Amino acid sequence: MKIYDLSDKMMGWVKAKGLKPGARVPSSREFAEALGLGRMQVNRAMTDMVGRGLLYRQGNRYFLGAGTKNTQAHPPIDLFVEKWHQTRALADMAARWDLELRVHVTDEPEEVRKGLLDLQGEEIQTSGILIYGGQFAKELGDFQKRGIPVVVFSESSDSLDSVSPDTGRMAEIAVRKLIEAGHRELAFVSPPGFQAFPLTRSQAEAGYRQCCLDFNLTASAERMLHVDEGESALNNFWQMFEPGYPMVSALVCETPFIAHRLLKKIRREGLRVPGSLSVVALFEDDFSAMDVRKLCAVGINMDRLTRLALGVLLEKIEWKQMGKRHAPGLSSMRLEPEFFPGGSLGPPRSELGAASERMEAGPVARETWPTERKDRISEVRKINRHPFPNP
Repeated sequence: MKIYDLSDKMMGWVKAKGLKPGARVPSSREFAEALGLGRMQVNRAMTDMVGRGLLYRQGNRYFLGAGTKNTQAHPPIDLFVEKWHQTRALADMAARWDLELRVHVTDEPEEVRKGLLDLQGEEIQTSGILIYGGQFAKELGDFQKRGIPVVVFSESSDSLDSVSPDTGRMAEIAVRKLIEAGHRELAFVSPPGFQAFPLTRSQAEAGYRQCCLDFNLTASAERMLHVDEGESALNNFWQMFEPGYPMVSALVCETPFIAHRLLKKIRREGLRVPGSLSVVALFEDDFSAMDVRKLCAVGINMDRLTRLALGVLLEKIEWKQMGKRHAPGLSSMRLEPEFFPGGSLGPPRSELGAASERMEAGPVARETWPTERKDRISEVRKINRHPFPNP
């Protein structure tokens, strides 16, 4: 049974239940049990219905939309995204151009590759492809050879039209913000390797290094540290970092996940953020899931990025319909990153205030002093045996 026929069968079953637009529809498991279908078939049909506006998705739940069957003259646009992407606004945007969006949602690269190969079959037609990530250049190049517009978003590409974040600029903004706060000893922390986005990673590292060199922070420019995202690897990293880099007052983390794990680790060690160490994360994913009050970050508004990428694709489709093979000036676009202030950025230890530093030194030499200012004041009072001015 073809996907469109299966979608119609499922929609008929939904309408027989008397559900209205906005009502929650059954899960894929419930559909499969009620109609005697396989879960994989049902998932593909539900993805098709989301693209046609018949359903819309919020988290892991599906709701009845107000869309209708595809009666348009042109085939739909195929969108390949991961589960955290929001697609409803994109479907509305495509509908204004009298086009539907056929959404393929998966986090598995092999499933994306299989979906692209299925699209190359004779039975399925597409007006264009919008895809997250540029690791499928060979498969996408075959579509371009057939005259089908393709746009990659979130990573730049030498052979494909792309809309990507300016990752090097993200790292530059992070370094500049830390320098403005008074930091002079920085380190860049990243996973050992990004198989899916190697170009993005090299741009971030190059942007960090170049900005450090522009401010004559030579040691910081060469301080490139790597850590796996697992708990044990993070513990090993911290055991190496704390005694090996006592001069470092700020970290630029390539992923928010590493930044969050480091924040927890630092606080478990009894240190304060940003008092003992400042942390700034770079991100290209959904920042709404993070606690922005705790984490300072520089990143991309993914909704803006995907809308811009879809706009580029729609322009290319329109030019193709007009008989033009290539739309001028749309080969590559970069989106400027944004700065999200949070509670993990502050001045370095040496800049916490002259009064605080005087108290920390104290009238009598000590190996260690309390971390809290009120406790340091108490210690000074005991030593001097006279009242110390209140803070």
